[in-house]
Amino acid sequence: MSFDEISRYIDIVCNAFPSISAVIFTGGECSLLEEDLTKSISKAHSLNKITRIVTNGHWAKNSGYLINEWVKAGLNEINFSTGFEHSKFVSTDTLFYAVEKCFEQESLQKIVINVEAFNNQNNNTNALNIKETTWYKILNTKYKERLIILSSPWIKFHTKSLRSNDSDNTLSNDLVMNYDQGCNSILRDIHIDPYGKLLSCCGLSSESTNYLEAV
Repeated sequence: MSFDEISRYIDIVCNAFPSISAVIFTGGECSLLEEDLTKSISKAHSLNKITRIVTNGHWAKNSGYLINEWVKAGLNEINFSTGFEHSKFVSTDTLFYAVEKCFEQESLQKIVINVEAFNNQNNNTNALNIKETTWYKILNTKYKERLIILSSPWIKFHTKSLRSNDSDNTLSNDLVMNYDQGCNSILRDIHIDPYGKLLSCCGLSSESTNYLEAV
């Protein structure tokens, strides 16, 4: 999706729904938009909307300057995604380096790390284990009021249920019970995929679910 398309969708949605308070850029990996992401943040900011990006932090060690550009463009919030699946491609060291770069930006009051709620006997990147890392302890000591760790659902694409016979690859019973209560995102948010189609859910799995697929 080009910047012109992103800008047009922002205008359409904000004009149709003036109560929209935030514009969130997610993915996939939104930082791959490069300069178009910076311009899109600036566009949303110019309309007095809160801006947030969701990223895996892969850019931190080679392109750490990007956070400066995003903040200058009007970025208000940043969420990082990590966990068993994410850490196959972006290490937790890289993730926390990105988090530290963000803490240098005083205008970013809250930095959120979303950790996959995915149980696996070899998984050392769940929310509890993340809090045991040296990185977390250092950053939490320095920025305790600004660092938030959340546990987020991770839906497997190749199974038909949240539960499976493989106990090592299932969501915990407590999490499943929480999901049984429903999600109000479908009624509260407007999701647009890279092809300009509306989604009924913020998760990528909506692309593979008949009831939630793009229209």
